[in-house]
Amino acid sequence: MHMHIGSPSPSTYSYDASKSPSHPAYYTHHTLSPGPSIPDHRIPVVQSPYGVTQPHYSPSVRAPQIGNIPLPSDSDQGGKLAHRAHGSGSSAFSLNPALVYNPSGVLYFNLMYPTETIRFKKAAHLPQLSESATHPCQSRLILRIYNQALQLDSSFAAENPNGLTLYDVLHRIYTWFHTGVSRQEMQALGPQQRAYLTDSFSRRTANNPNEYRAGVKRLDWLGQSTFFFGLSPAPDGSGAWIINVGAQPMA
Repeated sequence: MHMHIGSPSPSTYSYDASKSPSHPAYYTHHTLSPGPSIPDHRIPVVQSPYGVTQPHYSPSVRAPQIGNIPLPSDSDQGGKLAHRAHGSGSSAFSLNPALVYNPSGVLYFNLMYPTETIRFKKAAHLPQLSESATHPCQSRLILRIYNQALQLDSSFAAENPNGLTLYDVLHRIYTWFHTGVSRQEMQALGPQQRAYLTDSFSRRTANNPNEYRAGVKRLDWLGQSTFFFGLSPAPDGSGAWIINVGAQPMA
């Protein structure tokens, strides 16, 4: 079943005082920064035109939301056609269908693992990761992850001055989520947020000493919803793209 980043419930997420934020293994020396930029000339850009459709929005608790504005429901057929977006001060462009929100998942991309593990689920969807992420080609996309219950609201950019490829966008998402959370950031969180991250971190690293030593990552905000389901244009007109995640995609 497709899940969004849910609010922790007392019966599911408990706070272990012996694994409190004072534990040194929970932190890295990183700060919550936008993360590294994507190197240029990594993969050649191959452009192809994409069909477009106006996105339809209906209330759903299965995808992250911006405020109280609903995002696409599971009934949307976003994986077949690309969305058209109007960024601030830019002309309309279409998103590569491989990146468009689809609850069934065109891509099989578990954010716990590197971008080299990405695969396409069906023979009908076999674009190359070197393809352009948009048509016409764009050099910058603003990506956003939001969860109201956890008071999580972060934006960051995927950039390539020579034009964004599918790999650029997907790798940027991966590197952002694998950036560490600092001690100062953890101490600034409320009890519910801290308990959620503590539980998520403990589950993720239970059998992985190396990851435990690496400390809490932004990935831990996702809990068990670590699969990438695509991008949705923010209906607030900001030009940002909402990152949709969930549990393992439907077949």
